[in-house]
Amino acid sequence: MIEIRRYEETDKREAMAIWNAVVATNIHALHLYERLGFTQLGVIPQGFRMKDGHYEDIIPHYIEL
Repeated sequence: MIEIRRYEETDKREAMAIWNAVVATNIHALHLYERLGFTQLGVIPQGFRMKDGHYEDIIPHYIEL
Protein backbone atom coordinates (compact mmCIF):
# COMPACT_ATOMS: atom_id res chain seq x y z
CA MET A 1 0.00 0.00 0.00
CA ILE A 2 1.58 3.28 -1.11
CA GLU A 3 -0.06 6.59 -0.38
CA ILE A 4 0.89 10.01 -1.71
CA ARG A 5 -0.21 12.93 0.44
CA ARG A 6 -0.04 16.67 0.09
CA TYR A 7 0.54 18.56 3.32
CA GLU A 8 1.40 22.08 4.48
CA GLU A 9 4.63 22.71 6.32
CA THR A 10 4.88 25.26 9.12
CA ASP A 11 5.93 28.08 6.77
CA LYS A 12 2.85 27.36 4.57
CA ARG A 13 4.78 25.94 1.60
CA GLU A 14 3.15 22.89 0.06
CA ALA A 15 5.16 19.69 -0.06
CA MET A 16 4.58 16.16 -1.31
CA ALA A 17 5.47 12.91 0.40
CA ILE A 18 5.06 9.20 -0.26
CA TRP A 19 3.97 7.05 2.69
CA ASN A 20 4.15 3.27 2.86
CA ALA A 21 4.09 0.55 5.49
CA VAL A 22 6.25 -2.58 5.17
CA VAL A 23 5.79 -5.85 7.06
CA ALA A 24 8.78 -6.14 9.40
CA THR A 25 9.67 -9.64 8.18
CA ASN A 26 9.93 -8.44 4.55
CA ILE A 27 13.68 -7.85 4.67
CA HIS A 28 14.01 -7.26 0.92
CA ALA A 29 11.40 -4.50 0.93
CA LEU A 30 12.98 -2.88 4.00
CA HIS A 31 16.37 -2.78 2.26
CA LEU A 32 14.79 -1.39 -0.91
CA TYR A 33 13.05 1.46 0.91
CA GLU A 34 16.29 2.25 2.77
CA ARG A 35 18.23 2.39 -0.52
CA LEU A 36 15.56 4.66 -2.03
CA GLY A 37 15.98 7.13 0.84
CA PHE A 38 12.78 6.50 2.81
CA THR A 39 12.72 7.31 6.53
CA GLN A 40 11.36 4.78 9.02
CA LEU A 41 8.78 6.18 11.43
CA GLY A 42 8.78 3.43 14.04
CA VAL A 43 7.01 0.09 14.46
CA ILE A 44 3.32 -0.70 14.72
CA PRO A 45 3.12 -3.97 16.67
CA GLN A 46 0.93 -6.59 15.01
CA GLY A 47 -0.30 -4.00 12.51
CA PHE A 48 -0.88 -6.34 9.56
CA ARG A 49 -2.92 -9.54 9.35
CA MET A 50 -1.26 -12.16 7.17
CA LYS A 51 -3.19 -14.59 4.92
CA ASP A 52 -2.83 -17.40 7.46
CA GLY A 53 -4.43 -15.22 10.16
CA HIS A 54 -1.39 -14.36 12.28
CA TYR A 55 -0.29 -10.76 12.76
CA GLU A 56 3.06 -9.17 11.90
CA ASP A 57 4.58 -5.86 12.92
CA ILE A 58 4.64 -3.15 10.25
CA ILE A 59 7.12 -0.33 9.77
CA PRO A 60 5.74 2.87 8.24
CA HIS A 61 8.09 4.82 5.92
CA TYR A 62 7.95 8.16 4.16
CA ILE A 63 10.00 10.21 1.72
CA GLU A 64 9.52 13.85 0.79
CA LEU A 65 9.40 14.62 -2.91
